[in-house]
Amino acid sequence: MAFKRSRVRISSAPLGKKVLENKGNSVENPEGDSPESVQQIKNASNAKKNSKRAPRQLKIPKLLVHARSGQAYLVDPGPPRKQIPMGPGGTPQAETNYRRWVTGYLERKAPTARAMPGNRPQFVAGLLGAWLGHCRTKYSRAEIWSCVRASELASQWATMRVEEFSRAELVQIRDACLETMNRQSSHIMVDRVVRAFRWGESRDWVESSQVLRLSKWERLRPTEGRSSKVAKEFGQVELFRVWRELREPWKTAFLFHAWTAQRVETALGARADQIDRTATPWEYCPTKHKNTWRGKKLTILIGPRARKAIAPLMELGGWLFPSTPNGKSAGYTGPLTHAGYRRALATASKRAGLPEALGGRCIRHTAATVLRNRGVGLDIIAAILGHTGPEGFRMTENYAKLHRNSVKKTVEANG
Repeated sequence: MAFKRSRVRISSAPLGKKVLENKGNSVENPEGDSPESVQQIKNASNAKKNSKRAPRQLKIPKLLVHARSGQAYLVDPGPPRKQIPMGPGGTPQAETNYRRWVTGYLERKAPTARAMPGNRPQFVAGLLGAWLGHCRTKYSRAEIWSCVRASELASQWATMRVEEFSRAELVQIRDACLETMNRQSSHIMVDRVVRAFRWGESRDWVESSQVLRLSKWERLRPTEGRSSKVAKEFGQVELFRVWRELREPWKTAFLFHAWTAQRVETALGARADQIDRTATPWEYCPTKHKNTWRGKKLTILIGPRARKAIAPLMELGGWLFPSTPNGKSAGYTGPLTHAGYRRALATASKRAGLPEALGGRCIRHTAATVLRNRGVGLDIIAAILGHTGPEGFRMTENYAKLHRNSVKKTVEANG
């Protein structure tokens, strides 16, 4: 004889605490509670379970070393799951490759602010991943590189909760930077990490008291650490010798860069449609520059010498200095890059017989120094260079240095 299974669920608790269900038809206990009170009990039980549930932590794959070969590797969880070599185990190369991979992993896996607007990251990994996504849409290329490098240094605390990150970790980052960087660069790296937490504060992800404590981290004194190398001053004669050894299109780009005294990325990224030729002098308003993320606009005035250099390129339209798709640049359709400009200047400096290679920033320094020696005020030089505010004015003083010969001539004439 076969027994037919009953469809009625019998609760293990007393009938007064739960309701018997039979395909949607409830059978209440005469002495039990009402359906409303039963629903309240279920809600309280669910709330208690959710309160005990810890936030899901983003797991960072560990750096492993193969016992037989001695090679370092990690296991990427994927998909697809695979092993990624990192170089010889126990070497700085393996550690550097591991940090770079972790930074990219955080950027891929951590929830970004646009993808999950209501999600609050619980760990440093989520905060760094969301911040890097913000940096790639707001900052210039040089700023993005600095932020990525700072995230690589802070990636070893990726599994730490955001509220537990303290100034002790910042000091460790500073000391790690001193092994390969000077004092100023080490401070910049730590400031980038603090900027990530300050960005999280603007979205109510980080407490203001924590950001205030982090911003007061211990900096090195001027006598501690390795100082940055002072840029060598070049005169107009050296600039002319380097320009003569350059080839096109670097030759025209060098003239435009020198006569406008702008940053390298801004000068090389000029477009014909961004230059207003109806005004005198011409006005170049780049849509993306170093201070775009601050909401500031930059207007570069183009004088007669710079206009003469780029006049033949204005009729072509598009980028004034397009990249040549050869070698490593195959498939690249953007403007000339800073790295290529640096290599071209280094080669031309060697051919010209200069003891040191001429850099892009040295050209900007030389242009500001020439204006200063001709008697132009610092406020006008700051406007030409695009410096604003007290910090920008102090930067103008560093750029526009007086030659010793000018001081001697003034003393002889007026002393």
